Amino acid sequence: MNDTPALRDRLAQRNQALQELAAQLKSELFGIDAVIDRVIDSVRAWYVLPELVTRPVIVCLWGLTGTGKTQLVRRMAQLLGFYDRFVEVQMDGFSNGAGWRSAQSISGMLAQSGVREGEPGILALDEFQRFRTIDNKRAEVRVERYQDVWALLSDGRLPPALSLLGDIESSIAEAAYDAERADADEAKRRFKLNSWEAQELRRNLKLDESLMEIMAWAPNQIQERLRAFRETGQQRWETDYSRLLIFVCGNLDEMYEDIATSVDDCDSDADTFHGLTSKLSVIDVKQALNQRFKPEQVARLGNEHVIYPSLSRRAYEQLIKQVCTRYAHETATRCGLHFNVDASVHEQIYANAVFPAQGTRPLFSSLHAILGTGLAKATLWALERGAAAGDTVGLTADSRSLVAHWRGQAQAIAAPFEINRLRQRNNPDFRALLAVHEAGHGLVHALLFGRAPQEIKIHVASFEGGYNAYTSRKVWSRVSVQQSHLA
Repeated sequence: MNDTPALRDRLAQRNQALQELAAQLKSELFGIDAVIDRVIDSVRAWYVLPELVTRPVIVCLWGLTGTGKTQLVRRMAQLLGFYDRFVEVQMDGFSNGAGWRSAQSISGMLAQSGVREGEPGILALDEFQRFRTIDNKRAEVRVERYQDVWALLSDGRLPPALSLLGDIESSIAEAAYDAERADADEAKRRFKLNSWEAQELRRNLKLDESLMEIMAWAPNQIQERLRAFRETGQQRWETDYSRLLIFVCGNLDEMYEDIATSVDDCDSDADTFHGLTSKLSVIDVKQALNQRFKPEQVARLGNEHVIYPSLSRRAYEQLIKQVCTRYAHETATRCGLHFNVDASVHEQIYANAVFPAQGTRPLFSSLHAILGTGLAKATLWALERGAAAGDTVGLTADSRSLVAHWRGQAQAIAAPFEINRLRQRNNPDFRALLAVHEAGHGLVHALLFGRAPQEIKIHVASFEGGYNAYTSRKVWSRVSVQQSHLA
């Protein structure tokens, strides 16, 4: 630390690595540039100067489903070179790769990972909202798994499993008792402990010996190790994970009020939801957490709460364009035909696949159904008409189907544009009635409040009718309340 030039070079190098990391993440994850910048700033001290870290750095990521919280954490761990020291825990109790014994504690999972005690590592606690400790009436919810997470979030130091060591010691005493009465063949058994007992003994006593060696220890050797460990003092008994970077990820539907449950809303523009969710603050987070956790537990999560807004229209459009380009490239690689996917295809995918409150998962499902199947059918059609490797096939779309084009020929390809069909109103009189009705609402609102509605729509899929969307008021007077009923 006294070598100033070397320290300066190291800090500059790591700071540059963070800048490159941010740029890479922004090129892969659309619509969350501000979130990425906030997360990078939150981990800067932990990565650039880890010697300053004396307790875990906790970063909480909250957002609607499908906005890229877990993907961001996994990709960060990979790009930072920490993937071998990265542990992801599903807080609903179904963590991948966890054995039935280790799955009950965070410490057990960390012990089986590449995260070494006292050294930096990354821990992701996903689906944290499912780990609630109080119900809707603030009565305590019985939770048996992962109880050591609160100690980990507090200072990163986990107390020893005294009861477990007692169980092992009792097991050893029984083994010694049995050994005195065993015949010669049984006494010559190579292993005195099973693999799980040896593993827990090595973890709790912080041993360097291999499992095979510990399994072969005689009862008196193990007793001596236990006695020596107890005499070393309390400080060594604690397991030190104080240099962890901990990401807490979850969906706090209470924070997003009616938006999170608007799973059938494919009509509202994504920018409308984006504007509403961009106004959320740390106060909203703590109020939502208070409905699921005890106050002292909310405090242990800290104040570094990064809030994901719902994705904007531009983010969805960028994602659609990127995936369409990838599908076209993969198809060209496999069949030799080059596909020119028109912007009309992007527009129809957005119109039929985006449910703003549900993030990217429904979009990916529809992209595969629309474009994956469409490109396969277009490829077959072009090849049957004599297309050769290197030829270019165009792909456009209207409100009913995809259309493939090759050398002046065109072929309509059925596509699952179900939302378009739901939006169609066969009766022109009904459409005119809706238009006049909703325009009236919008006009009255503009006259009363001095601003236009956010959105007016009559062609909607989720119900028979139309709607106006208004910006919410922060302050209401008696007059404005009366005027809102008139609008």
